Amino acid sequence: KWGAVELEGLGTVFLGAPEMLLDSEVPEAREALERGSRVLVLALSHEKLDHHKPQKPSDIQALALLEILDPIREGAAETLDYLRSQEVGLKII
Repeated sequence: KWGAVELEGLGTVFLGAPEMLLDSEVPEAREALERGSRVLVLALSHEKLDHHKPQKPSDIQALALLEILDPIREGAAETLDYLRSQEVGLKII
């Protein structure tokens, strides 16, 4: 549940779920999750990734938390009901 890119002269920059990238819980991330937000962490490591067997490096440090608000739209239930009535297969991610 994370992605990374190596930037020459900077290190490896990660973006992903805090629980997958960080060793300890971040209270601000937990609070945002309790509010119903999606939370991502932007992090940095100076270790190189093994592209054949990527794993979280030991020196990863959080740079920022990103809180994404994505409320359910008004009328969403009616739209989903209509799609089901038309036998459309739904996958909600």
